[in-house]
Amino acid sequence: LQDQRRTRFVVVCIAEYLSVSETQRLLRELKKNQVRASHIIVNQLVVDSALNKEELTELEGLAEVGSLMLNQDLLSKTVHACRLTTARKGIQEKYLGQLKSFPEAQDLDGICEVPLLAEEVTGNDALRRFAEYMTQNPPSEAESAVKSASSGPRRLYDDQLEKNTNPDVEGAGASSSWSPTKGDTVKITGLAKAAQYNGLEGVIASTIDSETNRCGVRIEYNGKIKTLALQMKNMELLHNAKKAKSSDADKAKPPVAEPPMTKAMAVLNDPEIKALVESNPKFKDAVEDCIGNPMNFMKYLSDPEMSPLISKAMAKLKF
Repeated sequence: LQDQRRTRFVVVCIAEYLSVSETQRLLRELKKNQVRASHIIVNQLVVDSALNKEELTELEGLAEVGSLMLNQDLLSKTVHACRLTTARKGIQEKYLGQLKSFPEAQDLDGICEVPLLAEEVTGNDALRRFAEYMTQNPPSEAESAVKSASSGPRRLYDDQLEKNTNPDVEGAGASSSWSPTKGDTVKITGLAKAAQYNGLEGVIASTIDSETNRCGVRIEYNGKIKTLALQMKNMELLHNAKKAKSSDADKAKPPVAEPPMTKAMAVLNDPEIKALVESNPKFKDAVEDCIGNPMNFMKYLSDPEMSPLISKAMAKLKF
């Protein structure tokens, strides 16, 4: 724990008296025992989104005179909700300010301020969205050149992100000047309305269209090959297309990456496995669940009822 090159402590708290006091005490104990604390994450904040006192007063004035365009009951509930968040804003600003002023907090790499969310943080997509509050985009080359050590609090994992903009780091900036080429392997990211595709790997099937500014990406989803039209911001380059010497006939063929689910789907089409799945509704539900999200396979490994199917499938895969 005292090896500061391998270990760091990230403290999580909320901006209230008891939590902030306990955080200060913890930071003191960590420093006393020579354990590195790098960041504090302050969770469930409304300081940026809630009304200030002047805005709340203005809203209360509007509610008092009423409106022919708004339901009065709805307006009253809105004012009540805003009073609560404004009160919390004042409390949180007080204790967040105290936290930032602690001597123990001055040696930290940063304080991450995470807002109160309207959703429960469960599932891969929600966790990914939540994680974005604890990272920031790597700075541009111009920003990096003027950034000083005293430029203010840093976000969690900034030290890792900056490696991506350091030209001395192997592979840094590999995708900054990337132009999609047929056969390049990419990872899909940042889709909001079609988030089910985020995290999947695919192969560039067509280059950028000048009118739509999109290119075709061939993927496998639910056991089927699909081609998506994606913007550059929704792709991360994983591997460039191999440019091995070959005959003209070979060059005419677009490179095709073997989809990761191909082998698994072949096993599911095995007559013996197919019969086993059809014989048990729980097996069938589990297979459909894993086809939709392959990562869900992990939760069935410890289920004894799934053991016959898993053992048979593993044998087919020759694991």
